[in-house]
Amino acid sequence: MNSVQIITIITAMIFLIQVVVFTRKNKLHDQHAFLWMVFGFAGLLVAFLIPQFNHIASLLGIAYMPTFVFMIAFIVVLNILMYQTTVQSTLQKKINILIQESAFHKKEIENLKKSLNKGEQE
Repeated sequence: MNSVQIITIITAMIFLIQVVVFTRKNKLHDQHAFLWMVFGFAGLLVAFLIPQFNHIASLLGIAYMPTFVFMIAFIVVLNILMYQTTVQSTLQKKINILIQESAFHKKEIENLKKSLNKGEQE
């Protein structure tokens, strides 16, 4: 095991511990924690399989293995961004509905107050 593997294993372990701590403190919801745990374990797996990644990269015609790993990481990050964008869009729709319902209820309360004030004055 070389120094790159050791550093990668330590980094992945720190990342996994960070996910667990954030989940325990309720700063990270379970469904997102699961996703990040998968990425943490994938990082551990990559750390142990670095020689195999060299072989796969050479089979694909990629001379420099870190380029292959960077390409995979870039694709994964793009997918995470797409997922987060879809979640954000869904939440934005829900927020708009809540704002509209809140405005409707506020107007309804004002109308009820006005009708009560008119009833008391008569």
